[in-house]
Amino acid sequence: MAEDSFQGEVIAGELRHFNSVGIDIGSTTTQIVFSKLGLGFVEETHKFDIVDREVVYLSEICLTPFHD
Repeated sequence: MAEDSFQGEVIAGELRHFNSVGIDIGSTTTQIVFSKLGLGFVEETHKFDIVDREVVYLSEICLTPFHD
């Protein structure tokens, strides 16, 4: 999976890192992803945005289990 790269100015000292879990449960498949996100204050837009993303783990795509 390709990593996103942010192109812009982030104010020094305004960068925070978070762990993220994404769970996609669809009607036929299920997948999970663990990521590290960098949230920074972007001077051009004057708001916080995701400026760095690293996928730590990406599961295989599995069939969604259904139970009657």
